[in-house]
Parts: sequence; C-alpha cells; structure tokens
Amino acid sequence: MEPLTQKSLEMFFEEYGIIDPTKKACLLPLLTPLVYNYNMDIVKLESEGDVYKQKQLQTSIEELAQKIKEVMEETPC
Repeated sequence: MEPLTQKSLEMFFEEYGIIDPTKKACLLPLLTPLVYNYNMDIVKLESEGDVYKQKQLQTSIEELAQKIKEVMEETPC
C-alpha cells in the first residue's frame, strides 16, 4: 500500500479525470469539506503514536476517500 499523503482538490480532480471548469465548480462545495477532513486525518495519523488510534484514522481516511470517489463519479453536474 502506498503511503498516505495529503492531496489538494486539484489532485483529486486529476485523479478522476475531471478537467471541465463547470463540473469542478459544481463539485467544489461538495468536495471541500471531505478533502479537508481527509487531509486533517492524515495530519493526525502522522503524529499519532497509539496503534489503535492509527487504525481508526486509517479507516476514516479510507471511508473519506470512498466518499470522495462517490461524489466524483455519481454527482450529475
């Protein structure tokens, strides 16, 4: 598994092949809080020493990544 790193909104747009500015504008308010939480959990994970809490954060990050994917693929813009 590749190491988890913070990603910008633009990085997620590139990952899912979204280049249309209109679609980006439509997705922006839906994705901003998800990407923020994703990045904050990565920051917390990097400083967390407790293995149990690390696993909780990894699960949260995976769930947020899945939700971001769903928004990217299923939102009709």
